[in-house]
Amino acid sequence: MLNPRRERMLVLGLIALYLALNLLVLTRTPLMHSDESWLAGLTRNMLAQGNPGVTEPFFDLKPRYPHAIKILFHLLQMPFLLIFGYHLFAVRMLSLLAGGLALYLFYRWCRQTAPMGLSLLCLAAAGLNGQFLAASHTARQEILLLCLLLGLAVYAGKHAADLHTRHIVRLGLLTGLGAGLHPNGFLLALGCGLGLLFIQLGTK
Repeated sequence: MLNPRRERMLVLGLIALYLALNLLVLTRTPLMHSDESWLAGLTRNMLAQGNPGVTEPFFDLKPRYPHAIKILFHLLQMPFLLIFGYHLFAVRMLSLLAGGLALYLFYRWCRQTAPMGLSLLCLAAAGLNGQFLAASHTARQEILLLCLLLGLAVYAGKHAADLHTRHIVRLGLLTGLGAGLHPNGFLLALGCGLGLLFIQLGTK
């Protein structure tokens, strides 16, 4: 039986190997989605104009108005464009790294109720899942939303036995980040709210 530090190093090492292998096929599969070029194009325009309040220059048939929804996603994507340039590899790197974080959080969540061996099997199954692979290879927001969802699950599970107001506030702040990634971020609030409801019902 490994101590917590060795276990954490083992899991992080496996995830690092997983990310390294995925780097080899990051731009090959899946084929580029139109959303990837749209989102990356807006990020590039924000960088070019030095202003996050701009709109897409390629959608000019009718007037468009800037909004804050998705702004966090574009801010996270900017460093990768600055480092690697305007390339499919660059914009997909954010999703791949988020996929690695999602796997680590998923393992943490599994370990709250399952032994190490079973948790590692669940980790492998998640990493090889076709939908997970597609999401972590596509420069869109789904994998980042999954990271937030798993972060909420890990935090709520950790404090399920002694939920206090400060825990609820932190969960609310974490949930609110979803609005800066995608309009569907409200689904995180729905899931978190239901989870807290079940926790409260289970402790009574």
